[in-house]
Amino acid sequence: MRHEEAFFTSARPDPSPEAEAVDHVAISEALAVLQYRQRAILILKAVEGWSVAEIASGMGCTTWRVYHELRSAHRALAAWREQHAEEGC
Repeated sequence: MRHEEAFFTSARPDPSPEAEAVDHVAISEALAVLQYRQRAILILKAVEGWSVAEIASGMGCTTWRVYHELRSAHRALAAWREQHAEEGC
């Protein structure tokens, strides 16, 4: 499983509707910490399955910029996850 996919996949084997709702809220909160461009690139890569080259072409930027934004998004999400783990959320 790719790193991006792990973020959007529930860790529960068979989540209840309530657990799915909680997961949805958590994902929405986590994505809200990202800058617009980071969020768009991450979703295109992880959810839509676009390649880095496709994202760069579609967004009118270089592949280097896409890799940079993905790395920044991963760091921001890791920091968000760590903060919420410390808070017991």
